Amino acid sequence: MKKTHCPRGHERTPSNLTENGSCRMCGRLWQVEHPERRKENNIRFYAKRTKWRGPYKKKIKTHCVHGHVLTPETTYVRANGGKTGYTQTICRICTGVSVRKAKVHCKHGHPNTPENTTCEGVCRICKNSNEASLSSTIKVSVLTHYSPNGNLGCCWEGCIIRDVDMLTLDHVNDDGCKHLNPAGKRYVGGSLYRWARRNNYPEGFQTLCGSHQLKKFIIHSKKL
Repeated sequence: MKKTHCPRGHERTPSNLTENGSCRMCGRLWQVEHPERRKENNIRFYAKRTKWRGPYKKKIKTHCVHGHVLTPETTYVRANGGKTGYTQTICRICTGVSVRKAKVHCKHGHPNTPENTTCEGVCRICKNSNEASLSSTIKVSVLTHYSPNGNLGCCWEGCIIRDVDMLTLDHVNDDGCKHLNPAGKRYVGGSLYRWARRNNYPEGFQTLCGSHQLKKFIIHSKKL
C-alpha cells in the first residue's frame, strides 16, 4: 500500500517531496533542531560545488607509511599516471634510492635560496645570464646582416664605429609604426632584433650608430 504520510505525519504530496522522495517538512524541522549539523552540511555542499575543500582539506604528511620522516632530502616528486598537475611524493628510504644531499649552490656556484630560485627550480642568476647572452648574440647577428658588406659597423658614409654597444637598428624609411606586435605596440630593443631574425631579415633596415640616428632625426625635422 502506498504511503500517504511520512513517519511524523506530514502529507506526502508532490510539493512536499524532494527529488529523492524524502519529506521537505521533516528536512526543515531537522535543520531547526540541529543548527550545527546544518552549517556543516552547507560547507560540504559548497565544497562539492566549487571544489573548495575548506576545513576538510587533506593534511600534509610528515611521515611515510613506514614511519620515515618526509624531508626534501629523503623524498622526490614524480608525475603519476600521466595526468597534468598530479604528482606523488616518494620516500627515498622505502624505495632504496640513495638519500641525496641538499644542494646549497647551483652548478655555477650561485646560492640556492628561495629568492634566487624560480618555481621550476632554476637558478635566477644563471637564467638571466643565459637570456642576456642569447639577446646579445641575436643583436650582433642582426646588426651584422644590415651592416655594409656584411661587416659589423655603421652604414653612414664615413662612419668608422664598430662597437656593438653603440650601434642600433634603424628603419630606413622611418616606418617603424608598421611593425607592431600582437598587442598593437611597436617592436623596440631586443624584441625588434628577435622579430627581424624570426622573419628572415626583411628589407627596410640599416645599422646606424647612436650619433647618426640623432643626425638623421635632425635632418628629417628640418625638412618638416
